Amino acid sequence: MATFNHPGPKQYSNWAHRDPKVTDIITMLEVINSNYKIHYEGFVGALDHGWKVAPVCGNDNHNTAGISRNASRTFVLAKEPTKAAILDGMKNRRTYAAMDKNIQCKYTVNRAVMGSTLHGENKFEFDITVSDPDASNPKAKITKIDIVKDGGVVVQEHEPTPGHSVHWSPVIEDTASKYFFVRVWTAGGGEAAEADPSKPMAWLAPVWTGR
Repeated sequence: MATFNHPGPKQYSNWAHRDPKVTDIITMLEVINSNYKIHYEGFVGALDHGWKVAPVCGNDNHNTAGISRNASRTFVLAKEPTKAAILDGMKNRRTYAAMDKNIQCKYTVNRAVMGSTLHGENKFEFDITVSDPDASNPKAKITKIDIVKDGGVVVQEHEPTPGHSVHWSPVIEDTASKYFFVRVWTAGGGEAAEADPSKPMAWLAPVWTGR
């Protein structure tokens, strides 16, 4: 598998030259680079042109201090903590990128885990769970979750009573969209020194509708 590296909104001749074979190889896209460089427009652009990519974080490390300095991380949903299982999770697009070292995010749609492709359904039952183990830190409280579809359009959003664990189960009826994905906000905006709580701090892998 491979990942697109910090892409612009119209990268690679506006996301041209895609075919089914390469779409199954390039399974990820760098949405966060280090702590502050967000490539969200590139993510949406790739998805809108048919690329099936899940978000990851890149640590643009040109010295020996990047890993300790940058709080952003790539997370992989894997069946076990082994190299083979982690690579399988990346190959199957079960990743998310966050500006936090330990936030826990996962969701299913119609019981299919994030990164999956469905079969053209028109009703989508989400089951979203987000938690942060830093229970003594008020900045780690989850303040907002939303669901985004084609073109970066927000379908639904949820602003719970801020807490360190949030569960949300919205239902969306849709007959046209090709994908959905989830974003997360926290009270502190992440762990970077200049984090902004008004902006998302985690981007979760899409679920594709199969259209």
